Amino acid sequence: MFKASSLASLHLPLTPFFISTLLNEIVKLSEVHPKANLLEIKWFDGSTTTLVPIPNSKNKPSFYCNLLRKKWVDKIPECIFPDDKSAAVEWLLYELGKKYKDEFVVTSKKLGYPLLGKKMNEIAAVEEKWLVKE
Repeated sequence: MFKASSLASLHLPLTPFFISTLLNEIVKLSEVHPKANLLEIKWFDGSTTTLVPIPNSKNKPSFYCNLLRKKWVDKIPECIFPDDKSAAVEWLLYELGKKYKDEFVVTSKKLGYPLLGKKMNEIAAVEEKWLVKE
C-alpha cells in the first residue's frame, strides 16, 4: 500500500488496483465534462501539469483508431505550450528527431519531405545557413 497524506485521512485502501480504478473514473469524468479540466494539476509553486491519457495500441490499425477516437495527439501541443501550439509542435518534433534519428528521416520521406541520409557536417551546415535567408 502507498501512503499519501491527503488521501490517508479518507481511510481509503491505497492499493495499486484502487488507485488505477480511481484514475479510470477520473478519466471517464474528464471525457463527460471536458471544460472542467479534471486532468489538470495545479502545483503548489503555481505551475500546471496536464495529464493526457494515451491508449496503448496493439498494431498500426488500432493506433489510428485510437487517434481518431481519443484525439490525444491534438491535446499534446496545447499541454506543452498553450500560448503557441506551433512552437510546441516544433520543439516536440525537434526532440523526437534528435532521439529517433532514423525514424525521423524515414517518416519525413513518407510525408514527402526528403532529407539527407546522414547529418550535415558543421561546415556544410554553416554554408547552408548563409545560403538560406530566414
